[in-house]
Amino acid sequence: ILGNLGLLYSDIQRFSESETMYNEALEIYRRLAEDNSEAYAPDLALTLNNLGLLYYGIQRYSESELKYNEALDIYRRLVANNSEAYNPYLALTLNNLARLYYSVHRFLDGELFYNEALDIYRRLAENNPNAYESTLATILGNLGLLYSDIQRFSESELLYNEALGISRRLAENNLDAYESTLATILGNLG
Repeated sequence: ILGNLGLLYSDIQRFSESETMYNEALEIYRRLAEDNSEAYAPDLALTLNNLGLLYYGIQRYSESELKYNEALDIYRRLVANNSEAYNPYLALTLNNLARLYYSVHRFLDGELFYNEALDIYRRLAENNPNAYESTLATILGNLGLLYSDIQRFSESELLYNEALGISRRLAENNLDAYESTLATILGNLG
């Protein structure tokens, strides 16, 4: 409930209240995970990731980085025991951390984490394209933008073209959902 209130308050831009809810949820999940890590570590990691998102959104980047890294450590442990269940969460947190590093111009760190997320999303999309191709295209576009900004244009072009191919396919089946993504990729490639 506290985590859901944190999400709600964040969505309606009541950031202080969101932070309070997330931190209270974190305290509880930390205690619970000490006694039963298997049951509560996933909730702890998700709450850390969400608090990282909140801090990113309000430009408290160092706090965001700490929360993402803690969530990342937990997800790496969870993936070691159950990759099928936790790889999507690991990849999401990797992407969030990469986006943070991109925002603060730590491009090499951003590249590292985008590439790790990209590897995971490629595998996920291969096994379940309906669920993961859209996110794969987003990660390709994110890394393409990073490469463009650091003037690695040929690599950027390759990634944008791959994202474009995926987005065109998705837009053919659901134009309303994917037209803006398609336009963004076309604009970035242009």
